[in-house]
Amino acid sequence: MVNAAVSSIDDALNEVPAAVRKKYPFELEKAIHNVKFIQHHLQRQDEYNTEDQDWGFVAMVLDRLFLWIFTVASIMGTILILCEAPALYDDTKPIDRDLSFIARKQFFPSSDYD
Repeated sequence: MVNAAVSSIDDALNEVPAAVRKKYPFELEKAIHNVKFIQHHLQRQDEYNTEDQDWGFVAMVLDRLFLWIFTVASIMGTILILCEAPALYDDTKPIDRDLSFIARKQFFPSSDYD
């Protein structure tokens, strides 16, 4: 990867015509080459960071979406389970009213069952 970047920078430097390009001392040309390499590397890093932030935003949006879907499904499931409880639809008389003496005294105080 590094060699490919260096060679592409060298190619870019070599594409400039010799008449336009000034001849600098070797150390200065090497420094210019290194600065351009660092610039190229920083541009690639910025592109990578931008793409990484975009994917992070997508992940956050999907996370919130799935959180809401899970919350709604959990609440609806709880409500449905509670609404299907047999005690809500049972019309039979409680057994303690039929067999208990305390219940008879409570609901029928005037009768003599003792």
